[in-house]
Amino acid sequence: ADDMDFPRRYDAEDKIFNLCDVQSLKFTQFITNFDDIEERYSERYLSDDFRDLMLDHVSLRKNGNLVHMEHHSVMSSSIMRRNFQFLTTLHNASNRLIHPFIFNTGDIPKNTIEFAAPTSFYNPIIVNTQEIEESVRLNNIKYKIDHNDKINIFDIYDLVWMPKYRSDRKSDDIVVVLSGIYDGLSVDDDLLSFFRNAIILWTGKFVFDRNKIEKIMGELKMTAQEVKLL
Repeated sequence: ADDMDFPRRYDAEDKIFNLCDVQSLKFTQFITNFDDIEERYSERYLSDDFRDLMLDHVSLRKNGNLVHMEHHSVMSSSIMRRNFQFLTTLHNASNRLIHPFIFNTGDIPKNTIEFAAPTSFYNPIIVNTQEIEESVRLNNIKYKIDHNDKINIFDIYDLVWMPKYRSDRKSDDIVVVLSGIYDGLSVDDDLLSFFRNAIILWTGKFVFDRNKIEKIMGELKMTAQEVKLL
């Protein structure tokens, strides 16, 4: 396959976030560390100015509180103000206590508290992937694989987001490493398929070298015909 035959994915982060969110509510636990997530909650609301709002993720905890989570690969004051509007709209509609989170796969913001309204501050918990060490997480997972320990869904989420973790390696090299792990991974089929789809998306974003693309395609057992259908 020619390297430019592989479709470019500039929206890989958003697509992978959606894949994770749909795959399991365990993804909410992965981000928030809350182990009492009960079910999904409505994510579409009508704002005070009659605009239709679609939130990235809302779920219900067993204690009745809500988790509101937004994904961003770029952070700005305008984005924070928009999130603040999401939060107030959700609170008005639900009358529940809300735990706001931002899953940030871009640069670490310099100011974690942004002025959001004349009378209040919007201060969500921001989870920055750039604060997670790729080498540490990868070594932990390789240790489990080498010792035949069970690879769980949280390990898969770590693998899926590894190209956005802090690392001394280039992102395309990390994607190649992930494809090699995929080839020998023993997990159930839906987790394996989910991991494979994420690797394909990262390949479309980060990998331009023909030899690396062909290596990844080999590890994923991809055919040129499958690439054309992406």
